Amino acid sequence: MLKKCLEQIKDSVTNCASNLKAWNKKAQTGLSGLQSAAIAFVVIGVTFGVGLQIQSDTASDFTANSAEKNASDDAIEGSSNIAGKLPLIGTVIAAVVVIGLIVRNLGRVGQ
Repeated sequence: MLKKCLEQIKDSVTNCASNLKAWNKKAQTGLSGLQSAAIAFVVIGVTFGVGLQIQSDTASDFTANSAEKNASDDAIEGSSNIAGKLPLIGTVIAAVVVIGLIVRNLGRVGQ
């Protein structure tokens, strides 16, 4: 009887260890996804910065009050408005990832 009890304990410990390994792999996957999103976000920010610099350099070549100058100024204004929203977009993305990790891991508490 003691031998059977020890075997059950051993099986329980083995199952617990395998569950922890699986959870660790999934947690690393979620965090690596966050790293990828952060790198993509930086690339987007740099792209907006370079794009705005190119647009402003191009706008200075046009004649004042021409259709080209007005269109270029409107494009610069629109791009800078989008770039101004990047902190908000980044916060929302980070919140979604964190909430997703929390919800996914809280679902396992009852199991």
